[in-house]
Amino acid sequence: MINLRRHAVIFALAAIAALLAPSAAAAKAETEDVLVVSNNWAGTADLVDPGTFERLERINVIPDAEERIAENYRAAIRRLA
Repeated sequence: MINLRRHAVIFALAAIAALLAPSAAAAKAETEDVLVVSNNWAGTADLVDPGTFERLERINVIPDAEERIAENYRAAIRRLA
């Protein structure tokens, strides 16, 4: 009878541990595959779903793009002068 109780307690503890431990499926759901497509002229990168090719998000990878464009323009004008 003691052996049966011991097995029941061990089984209950194992069941509780299994419920409390994060599952592999839950951990996998936190990430997803994306395709990163960059646009050099716009200074952006699009995150695209590789299965549907739907754009998920657009990221500005050059925060000071307008300033950089103006700087390049002024440098070109200086070279021509």
